[in-house]
Amino acid sequence: MIRIKPKASFKFYLMMSIEELVERASEFYDFPLTLTNLIKWGVDTFPEQEIVYAPPDAPKLRFTFAQIWDRVRRLATALEQLGVKPGDPKKLGTRVGALEWNSHRYLELYYAVPGLGAVLHTVNVRYSPEDIAYTINHAGDEILFVKDEFLPLLQAIMPKLKTVKKVVLMTDKPEPPQVKLPGVEVYNYEDLIKSSSPYDFKDLDERTVATLFYTSGTTGPPKGVFFTHRQLVLHAMAIAISTAAPPYELSIRDVVMPLVPMYHVHAWGGPHAMFLAGQKYVFTGRMDWGLYTEDDK
Repeated sequence: MIRIKPKASFKFYLMMSIEELVERASEFYDFPLTLTNLIKWGVDTFPEQEIVYAPPDAPKLRFTFAQIWDRVRRLATALEQLGVKPGDPKKLGTRVGALEWNSHRYLELYYAVPGLGAVLHTVNVRYSPEDIAYTINHAGDEILFVKDEFLPLLQAIMPKLKTVKKVVLMTDKPEPPQVKLPGVEVYNYEDLIKSSSPYDFKDLDERTVATLFYTSGTTGPPKGVFFTHRQLVLHAMAIAISTAAPPYELSIRDVVMPLVPMYHVHAWGGPHAMFLAGQKYVFTGRMDWGLYTEDDK
């Protein structure tokens, strides 16, 4: 994909012949297929579209696309201050793990971590504690973002974790839990957001690795799978196009609630495709079927 440098109006280029365009080819440059450019397009196009976080045991929270983008940028600044380093097509950036249910926070991590050129490891919280520790060690996660309900799990496996240096706690409670972990710096998610200024993202090579997750149901230990920015953007485009066609025919008038966990194959691409399609999204936190079926009644 190419983008035109803003030296002249788009109408100016439309009036040129093919021969003239070829002569001015130097004014075109590659438009990297990165997750940052994807979300920026969605925010610019659908700034007031809504994202709802509706956990079973806390009040609903509502954000616009523009508000989420602001929080993503602030989170990126916090991540850089925590020591997150970028990678490139030949070298992995800092690995950042997340133990969380579907939430606005997870969505923010989906874009802030890869936007820095680092790698988001979506930890499968349904694994056994042994396999969770194995995948965190195998990935080389240096920072973990952990929902507070997973604290007992983290405390149990902490002695086995070899690379984790910092933990960021996420909670739906008014007051974050006060936790100390031996040999590890502990931070609060919302405090990092509030104390950070918006980050100015730079273009990355689209072949930079953006995410990492591990298989389940395979022989032997879980196997790691990497995805680049380019792969994820192309997949998001495919999802957005295919779900706009029959039988789904989804549009900006629809509300989408993903049931696939965000730690499982990127919730089938929904958290990426949503910014292309402009749909309202509802993130449920921990699934509580009784709550949702009661609401339906």
